[in-house]
Amino acid sequence: MSADILTFPGDGLPDRPITEQEVGRLHSKNFRDLEGRINDCAIMAAIAHEMAMAAIVGIESKHEKAQFALCKATARSRRSCAP
Repeated sequence: MSADILTFPGDGLPDRPITEQEVGRLHSKNFRDLEGRINDCAIMAAIAHEMAMAAIVGIESKHEKAQFALCKATARSRRSCAP
């Protein structure tokens, strides 16, 4: 196994201290990249809520847990959880 295929923590970092401004730029880029993925998850939760809530009928613990999970996942997309 060749050593040139391994990467170690810190590889690719500059030989000088990283400034707060550089860290801020990297963080803001990463948060912008995450925003679309988070919105996709919220939309998928809303779709699951619309499709599954009518099918989850009953008063057993498993039904209540499923409804609770869907409502909590959907809360990000600002939809109500009316049964």
